[in-house]
Amino acid sequence: MKTTSRITQRAARVVVAFVGALLTTTLVMPLAPAASASSDRVEHRPDRYLLALGDSISFGYQGIKVTTPPDPSVFDTGYVDVLGVRYPSMHVTNFSCPGETTTTMIAGGCPWSGAGWGLHDEYTGSQLHAAVSFLRAQRRSHGAVTVAIWGNDILALRVACEADIACIAERAPAEIAEFSKRLDTILRALRAASPSARIAVLAATHAIPPPTAEIDALYDALNTAIVATAAASRVRVADPRAVFNPPDAAERLAAICAYTLICVTGGADGHPSDAGYRVIAHSFAAVLRRDATGGLSHTGIPRTTCTSPPQPPTGCVS
Repeated sequence: MKTTSRITQRAARVVVAFVGALLTTTLVMPLAPAASASSDRVEHRPDRYLLALGDSISFGYQGIKVTTPPDPSVFDTGYVDVLGVRYPSMHVTNFSCPGETTTTMIAGGCPWSGAGWGLHDEYTGSQLHAAVSFLRAQRRSHGAVTVAIWGNDILALRVACEADIACIAERAPAEIAEFSKRLDTILRALRAASPSARIAVLAATHAIPPPTAEIDALYDALNTAIVATAAASRVRVADPRAVFNPPDAAERLAAICAYTLICVTGGADGHPSDAGYRVIAHSFAAVLRRDATGGLSHTGIPRTTCTSPPQPPTGCVS
């Protein structure tokens, strides 16, 4: 019992440090003038497109690259960038917003642009509204949509519970149910806007070592909800959990150090490393296959063995 308690307390301390770092990143940075909105991306009709939606994961955020004020162009090693390089014929549009939750994605209020910081591709209104407008304008084009939107919903629960594991476990079922409803709203809207688009949503991983039954069970429940919600809208799930969160304790720590920035930032930033973003790109490419007409395919990013984490910054997907 004492060993279990020490593990739980250690995990809670990591959560507190991670939450504190995220809040510091969000609240302390000076404001920059808001970028002007543009509808050019919605009006353009490329032959093939890749539309990236969601939060800081789709944005390609890494705290070690933050400038004052933040410059979106420095975040150029995310999974969207990897896919863009691999498939240069696809026109990439990235509406993602660091700090976005499923709530703000639907209703508006992107925290990043609200602070006056620029996005990769600007828009007015909510991210979901911009995405639906974009997809309606692209109905005659072949394209793919990637969605990563769960991290800040989890963060809100952690903050509300002050990182107390027992509180999180008690409140998680109801919070996950509400999250599923909002995710369902998002995915159904995207599917209605483009019935033929290939859409994939990212499974939830975490950067909290070592493996604990409590934390892993919570993420398993969240991913069960993501899979079920995605299936209802004919959306696939890109799942890098086997690489990011292997069950063995030593492998878990090595993976987290290789594929996130936790170790190089002393626990301050759990966002993916460059190697981690390449793994996520591989996961999306694996499920966004197209037939012989072209576009993304599973072989667009080399299939490599990711069963054991390499030494960073190499990564298991080049």
